[in-house]
Amino acid sequence: MPNFEPVVLTNQCSAHWEQMISAVLPNTLVQSLVAIFLIFIQAVMLNRIAIKHRLTQKMTLFPGMIYIILCSILVENLSLTQFTIGNFFAILALSHSVDIYKKFKPELILFKGGFWLGFAIICSPNYFLLYIPVVGVLISLRTFSIKELFQILVGTFTSLLILLSLQFCFGNAGFIETYLSPTFHIMPLNLNPFITGYLALIGLLILMSIVSYSKFTLKKSLPSKKKIDTLYLILMSSIALVLLNCNESFNILYYLWIPLSILTSMFFIQSKHLILPEIIHLILLVVIINNHFNLLSLI
Repeated sequence: MPNFEPVVLTNQCSAHWEQMISAVLPNTLVQSLVAIFLIFIQAVMLNRIAIKHRLTQKMTLFPGMIYIILCSILVENLSLTQFTIGNFFAILALSHSVDIYKKFKPELILFKGGFWLGFAIICSPNYFLLYIPVVGVLISLRTFSIKELFQILVGTFTSLLILLSLQFCFGNAGFIETYLSPTFHIMPLNLNPFITGYLALIGLLILMSIVSYSKFTLKKSLPSKKKIDTLYLILMSSIALVLLNCNESFNILYYLWIPLSILTSMFFIQSKHLILPEIIHLILLVVIINNHFNLLSLI
């Protein structure tokens, strides 16, 4: 009977997050179960966004399935990290941001979008990038208003104020210092074959998404086109993360999975050869099983 080896949390970009998660959930198996549950919930949320806003050509659960696959390729991504938590808040912020079309009084929606975005930013500074698509969708779906932009900012500052208040009450003064000193590094060139193939897969999915833009927006309503543009803004703002890692971890790529899962699903749905996505799905499934259970060494 194989021995269970718990995931060691050396893949956090912040020592504070590692200490906090370990203090709340000391058992690493429980941490992994919570992470898997969060990934599943995030996949459901992405499916809801794609179906509600008619982003895909057909009603399908492909976006969530692809999101789970992308999150599962590397074993370390299934441990509970600041990015597993941050993506939950980022998707919540995105769902509120794209829901402002033709809203007569969008103040509460804008506030909620900024509020959840603030919690994502608390998890990691790279979620500041989400402000680019959030402001972009505000400009494209509505007549731009400084007042409405201010409402988003108020939501963000509210969540940050809650954090500072909790820090003051509990006397934890080290969070801000560790937050402002992230350990992001340029990815080393001496990568093993598996990581090289992993990055090549990401590059291929990004390239497919970019060249398929006109195909994705063909015969779409104007609001749907604007919302697809928002996905591309997230994609463009996150590409630089492919060149970075933190503490030799690739968890910062979680932000990239948000647009890439929906755009990749759109590519597969509109493919003329339906066997293609099935073959790719099977190959990825084999790679994931092999990587998790170390059946065949790829290094």
